[in-house]
Parts: sequence; C-alpha cells; structure tokens
Amino acid sequence: MSIIKPTIGRKVWFWPNGSHIGPPLAAQPECFDHSQAMDATVVCVWGDYMVNLLVVDHGGSTWPVRSVAMRQTDAKKPQGMYCEWMPYQTAQAKKVEELPLSASGATIEQEIQAKGLTAPRVTLDDIKANIASEHYFTAEEGIQGALAKRRTDLGVENQALSLLTFCVLTLRNGFTVTGESACASPENFNAEIGRKIAHANAVQKIFPLMGYTLKERLYQATQPAQSPEQLA
Repeated sequence: MSIIKPTIGRKVWFWPNGSHIGPPLAAQPECFDHSQAMDATVVCVWGDYMVNLLVVDHGGSTWPVRSVAMRQTDAKKPQGMYCEWMPYQTAQAKKVEELPLSASGATIEQEIQAKGLTAPRVTLDDIKANIASEHYFTAEEGIQGALAKRRTDLGVENQALSLLTFCVLTLRNGFTVTGESACASPENFNAEIGRKIAHANAVQKIFPLMGYTLKERLYQATQPAQSPEQLA
C-alpha cells in the first residue's frame, strides 16, 4: 500500500514514546495509559514523513509539538515520538487505492485475456485514449466561481460544499461526463482521494457510451449494402 499524504487539519494518533517534549524541565503531556495514543491534529506539513501537530493529552490539555515523525502504513515504529494514521484511515485509503483497479476492470481484463475473448469490445485503454482533458473542483469552488462571475457573495461559508468533489472529463468529440465524490465526515476529507473516486465514477459513465457506439458500428457492418436505386 502506498503512503497517505498528510494534509493540514487531518487527525492522527500521537505517541510520545518516551520522548521529552519542549525545553528541558518543561511540563509534559499527561499520559494516563501508555497503551493509548493521544489525539492530534496536523497543523503543518513538512513532507510525507514529517509534520507539526497540536496534541491533546489524556487530561485534555493541548500541546504544540513540532517536527514529529509521520509513520506511514506498515513502516517500523520510530525510536522517539511519532504519529500515525488511525486504523480506519488506513483501511479507507486501502479501499480507495483498490478502487481504480476494480472500477477500471483491470483484474477482469486479465481474465478476459486469459480466456482468449478477443472479439471487438471497449477496453480501459480505449477509454483513456478517448479522454481529451480532465478537470477537478469542489462544489464550493464551483459556486464561488459562479458568484464571482455575477459579482455577488456566498455570504456564509458552507463546509458541506467543500466536501463534494467533481471530476469533468472531456472526450475527443467534445462530449463531457462527470463523476462525483461526497465525504460525510469533514475529518475524512482528502482532496487527492476525492479526485480519485470522482474520476473512477466518471470513467464508469463512459463505458456504456462507447459500448453503444461500438455496437452500432458492428450492427451497421452486418447490414447488406444498399444499391443506388434503394438509396434514391
């Protein structure tokens, strides 16, 4: 499984792991049970493996902690303090990572090839070749753009709109299809994951369109040629 990119505002588990936090002799976060992690929020991202956190200890006090090692997926536990993704986050990321594979039919494609089913059909490569461009935006960005064009104001921030991601695929003939990805819990929102799901949903809409076009072409090929008199 590939890494999960940390973003500002996401929740993680923080493990002090015996490390002293802050300057010498400074008070330390309360830890009632060393088998339980502390709640933490990412406040700055230095990279995929290093972040700044706002930690809430077991007593409810908050602690800013800088340069915390980010343990990714199944990597070994660092020597000192570190943070890691919660189990449901890694499970969700794994499902999304597998989604393009199942949604694209890659495993089914392997079975089709193994069975020698070589008659004309629509493949994922056909669909990829038919996509001229792709665009992504959230509902919030779309509404803000529309309001800016009309020179009006949204008024109040609507968090729900920022959790709905759209993918617009433009095909070679100019036709467009869309895919959507909605997120119920704001804490789970990840822009990259939302785009992947929206893209996979948009691709699914292309299959029946190209399937119909192929079927029509095959049907026309079976019809007897008409004479000039019949066409008159």
